[in-house]
Amino acid sequence: MDVPTEKSVKMIASFSMTGEFAPAFELLLGIHPEEQRHLNEDEEQAVFMLRYFKKSDLLKIKNPNSAIEIALLWLKHYPGIETLVSVSDHDLYDVLWKSAFEKAEPLRIGYAFYPAGFNATSFGEVLQKTKKVDNAAKLIQQEIEELSSFDPRSQGKITWTLPFPADGPLGKVVENKAGLSAEFKKRIGLTRYSPGLLCNYLLQRNVAIEKVINPDQFEDLATIIFQEEGWSAEKTRKTRDGGKDVIARRLLGDKPFLAYIQAKRYKETRKVGISEVKEFVATVAGDGIDKGFIVTSSYFSRDSVKWLTTKGISLANVEMINRKELVSRMQKIADADTAAYLLGG
Repeated sequence: MDVPTEKSVKMIASFSMTGEFAPAFELLLGIHPEEQRHLNEDEEQAVFMLRYFKKSDLLKIKNPNSAIEIALLWLKHYPGIETLVSVSDHDLYDVLWKSAFEKAEPLRIGYAFYPAGFNATSFGEVLQKTKKVDNAAKLIQQEIEELSSFDPRSQGKITWTLPFPADGPLGKVVENKAGLSAEFKKRIGLTRYSPGLLCNYLLQRNVAIEKVINPDQFEDLATIIFQEEGWSAEKTRKTRDGGKDVIARRLLGDKPFLAYIQAKRYKETRKVGISEVKEFVATVAGDGIDKGFIVTSSYFSRDSVKWLTTKGISLANVEMINRKELVSRMQKIADADTAAYLLGG
């Protein structure tokens, strides 16, 4: 078993397609569509031969080798591929996978998040975590296969179930069409997702949180984090709420404890200013609330921190949670799970 040297994300997905299109899909997977075997190294590079040879030239070759035969199969199953000869090697597969998904339908999707080897306290720890994720991913693949076999969309069609890197050509296409990023773009609530899935996804996609989720979803994220930390938390209605985006409750001993949470989804370069902090402190103090939290995907200005710690704290008990602290809290949630999930399952 390979131990990852950096964090990685694997997708596990099933797809259905007609028998007519299956050979094209198999070529992209590195499988000979007629002989049902994996292509060798030379055959896998055959698609790039089309940069230098026209179909008419390939057909003239007597006793063609296996690589030339595969190039002809590409031409057969992707009639427009000759127009892509100017596309870079990297982009070519992106284009081909995008073309493939015009005729293939994703049925079920899962995610597996792997730890980074250099972040582990020991080789044994990362090996153990990797093994747990591997085992969980295999169980998810089995579940996906079973669910897909009964899916009406797969009836009378060919179905594939396979794992692949989320950052690879296939992963990018699947995610944009049916994965988490596509659903995020629909601006749906995040509370439908497992907290572990959500935190792992946002931490491991190598994209700033504020670029993935919108302000309303950021309030969902704050709600989820506090719920995982033992609070009973719910978002407020979209009215003039005085900065209280989320209301959280818990018991401290036998005493009820009430908190307001304000969620500021800002770019990292836009800091939460002193006027915003003063306004929230006034709301917490005016309502007689036990505590307030300002959660941001950015940081707080120097003046706002100084004012809160020297003057504001005497008016209301308010805590600042900046980008670094937010990520730390999310990481605890992510680490609490064996990080493999069936989307929608």
